[in-house]
Amino acid sequence: MGQQALLDFMIMVFPANIFIYTVGMCMLHPNREFSIKKLINPPMIGMLIGAIFGLCRWKVPDVILNAATSAANCMAPCAMLLT
Repeated sequence: MGQQALLDFMIMVFPANIFIYTVGMCMLHPNREFSIKKLINPPMIGMLIGAIFGLCRWKVPDVILNAATSAANCMAPCAMLLT
């Protein structure tokens, strides 16, 4: 779908993740208190780092880009095996 679809998806998912990890968790567990520690998890950290790199237009190092590309290439076969 292209780079624009990826950007639109990331813009939509970021507030949804914040909502899920704040209000959603409190709705599922009413006796549970909110803490900022619940927002610090791998998906949120990755999205924040990605947003910073994207907004500052920094180039991702080749080592990280190659690792991410290799991981993305093996996701479809892994998903087929799990299915």
